[in-house]
Amino acid sequence: MAFLDNSGDIILDAVLTDVGRQRLARGDGSFRITKFALGDDEINYATFDPSSTAPDTTMASTPVLEAFTNNISSMNSKLQTYTSNEHLYLPVMLLNNSRGDTKLNTTINSYLVSVDKDTTDSAVGRGALADDLAGVIIGDGSQEIENFVRIDQGINNSAIITLDSQMYENQYLVEIDNRLGTIVDKTQVNQLQPSFIDDDQVASYYISRTVNNNFVRNNNTAVDTTTSQGGQVLDGARGSILEFNIRASVNLQASANLFTRLGSTVSAAALGSTVGSGKTYYFIDSVIRVTGLTTGNRLDVPVRFIKLNA
Repeated sequence: MAFLDNSGDIILDAVLTDVGRQRLARGDGSFRITKFALGDDEINYATFDPSSTAPDTTMASTPVLEAFTNNISSMNSKLQTYTSNEHLYLPVMLLNNSRGDTKLNTTINSYLVSVDKDTTDSAVGRGALADDLAGVIIGDGSQEIENFVRIDQGINNSAIITLDSQMYENQYLVEIDNRLGTIVDKTQVNQLQPSFIDDDQVASYYISRTVNNNFVRNNNTAVDTTTSQGGQVLDGARGSILEFNIRASVNLQASANLFTRLGSTVSAAALGSTVGSGKTYYFIDSVIRVTGLTTGNRLDVPVRFIKLNA
């Protein structure tokens, strides 16, 4: 939703989510708004001038977007309330790109999801695509593990060595285009069922440390200046780790239809291949959106689904 025309009377323009409309449509009086979130996506804090007599005037007059129903585009920056006023730093979520099995493809700065056996084999033998290119996730359902996605949550400043319980992320919301793929654990064995698929075909997965401990686990909360932990990206106190893998949809595995409708083609060389000379791939670029349900932090994971253009 949005507030419109802040020059006079405040007008509240509210748009219900898909779930909200379903519950309202019951017509039995059970519909109640019990939770809400506030965001400041429209605010440009760079315009704040503390030397001005009214430093917040420019920000207060910033145009506000009209309410719209596309949940992927709305509420990117949610406001969060903390009871303590002593926090010097807020928690963040960082994509862990420092381990050998979590690296992005450095040529396009994205994960590459191989959607079928022919694509995985394409750089000469089984699994050779991952041997040839960095950042390849074998998403063809074979349960082979080459790479996976890891997100580290905590404080990215060495001055803070302990994490307040209000800043520890126990639950995550993972959103992916259901036409393209599904979420599985990093071993590619356990496949999650989406909690909800909206009318834009965005599948939402709610993942918690208590229920899904093969996806979410505790990180070492002490600052580790040695290499014993390996592949850490946070300089300060560490919270939880979210790890998952991606399985390509049956539509992507069996057909090039979505690739021709939503994507394009790219040469092997453009992906950084040194041995796949002459090969081309269909591709679709997308993102997997990860939101921390305690802190409201949000991170977009870039992915490129690829299929050998035989």
